[in-house]
Amino acid sequence: MTLPPAPAWSAVIRGIHVTAGTHANCSGFARAVADFEPQTDAAKGFTFVVALEERPGRYRDDELEAWCCEHIERGVRAELAEHFGAVLPAVRVSLRRVLLHPVDSNERRNHEAGRMLAQQALQAIPISPDPG
Repeated sequence: MTLPPAPAWSAVIRGIHVTAGTHANCSGFARAVADFEPQTDAAKGFTFVVALEERPGRYRDDELEAWCCEHIERGVRAELAEHFGAVLPAVRVSLRRVLLHPVDSNERRNHEAGRMLAQQALQAIPISPDPG
């Protein structure tokens, strides 16, 4: 079965910042910043790139970083699939920042943060009037 071509992504949206959960509860906390850009070659479809910015004093744990980024990506994919269906749009998502915490980082909150990134990106896409 051949899937249809990926839907186009129409706008560059930079610096989407989300927070899932709070420090005050025991159910975890996630924070992420990402950019959404149309693919220059639509055939590439959806791409998720971890491009974390170096920040002075940032907590480092490579294993936790990879784990958090994986769950954020899953959240982004899930939200876009809910909106677009099986074929994700031709968009490059660059994850710029993620909060790492040895206690408060958890799967659910990072997945939620990924979904929130996609939701905010979708809300930020300019809607052009229907030419018909």
